[in-house]
Amino acid sequence: MRIVNIINYFFVGRKAMEFSMKKYLLLIISVINTAITALYLALMPSGNIPMHYGINGSVDRYGSKWELMLFPCILLVISIAFLIYSFFTKNDVNESKNKKYINRMICGLYTVFFILLWTFTLAATKGIENIGAFVPSLILILMGALMIFIGNMYGKIKQNSTFGIKIRATLKSERVWKKTHRLGGYLAVVTGIIWIVCGIVAFFMSTPSLWLLFPCLIAMFIFMVIIPTIYAEVLYHKEKQNNF
Repeated sequence: MRIVNIINYFFVGRKAMEFSMKKYLLLIISVINTAITALYLALMPSGNIPMHYGINGSVDRYGSKWELMLFPCILLVISIAFLIYSFFTKNDVNESKNKKYINRMICGLYTVFFILLWTFTLAATKGIENIGAFVPSLILILMGALMIFIGNMYGKIKQNSTFGIKIRATLKSERVWKKTHRLGGYLAVVTGIIWIVCGIVAFFMSTPSLWLLFPCLIAMFIFMVIIPTIYAEVLYHKEKQNNF
C-alpha cells in the first residue's frame, strides 16, 4: 500500500510540477531572455548604435545600446500580463473551455514578438544602416503565419464573453457563434496567405516596402471583422425570424 502511495505521489507530483512549469514558461523564458540580452549588450563596445529606422528603411536616429533593453522588457510585460490574466480567469467556466486555444494563441503572438525584437536587436548592434526589404518582409510573413495559426483554432473556440467575435448575434446564439467562428477561421487563413504573399513580394522590391502593411491591415479588418460581423447578424436575423 505504501509503494502504491509513493507511486501515486510521484506521478501526481510530477504532473503538478509540469503544470506549474507550463504556467510560468513564458515568464521563465522572458527572464532568461532579459539576462541574455543584458549580457550581450554588456559585452558590446560602448558608443551609439542605430536605434530607429524610417519608412525608407534607413537609420534616422542613433542612441545608447542600453535602449535595446526595452525589447526584453516588452516580452517580460507580455508574460506577466498573461500570468495575471490566467490568475483572474482560473475559476471562470467560460474561460476554462477555451484555455488551451487562448494559451496557444498567446504563445504564437509571443513567438512573433520574440523573433522580431531579436531581429531589430541584432540589426542595431551590428550597425546595419539600412534594413532594406528584409525586415518589412519578415514582419509580413510572420504575421501571416500567426493568422493562419490562429485561423486553424478559431472555429474550435467555445462561446464566451471575453475572446473571439463578441457581438450580440454570437453571444445570444450558440449556433451563430459556431458558424461565425468557423467562417472567421477560414478568413483568417486567407488573410494570412495574403500577408505572406505580400511579404514575399516585399522581399524582392527595390523600393521601400513598408507601405504594403497598409493594404494588409485593411484586408485583415475586412476579412476578420467586417465580413464575420455581417454574416453573424444575417444568421441571427434569420434565426429570430424562424423562431417566430
